Amino acid sequence: MKELLLIDKEQNLIIKLSGEIDVVNADEFYKETEKLYLQNNKDIIFDLSSLKFLDSTALGTFVKINNLLKQNGKTLTVKNAREQIKRLFKICSLDNVFQIEA
Repeated sequence: MKELLLIDKEQNLIIKLSGEIDVVNADEFYKETEKLYLQNNKDIIFDLSSLKFLDSTALGTFVKINNLLKQNGKTLTVKNAREQIKRLFKICSLDNVFQIEA
């Protein structure tokens, strides 16, 4: 993962991801997201417009983050994903687990 950038935290946590999320950095991605969430306790919106690649480990990490949020009645939304990444979420039926926006 090249960068995890907190864009806004007024109503929701809007987190912009860039680079790649894979087996090498998925734990770091989870820990940084968990830290932001525990400090703010708000719904999370991931902006994936600058994310170039993710693997199955990253997909599992999104599910893990979603489960953390659901424990406290919060939601996870993914938006602005490239078509290839959006297709991967849909193939794995993750569009039934959390919201995926254009």
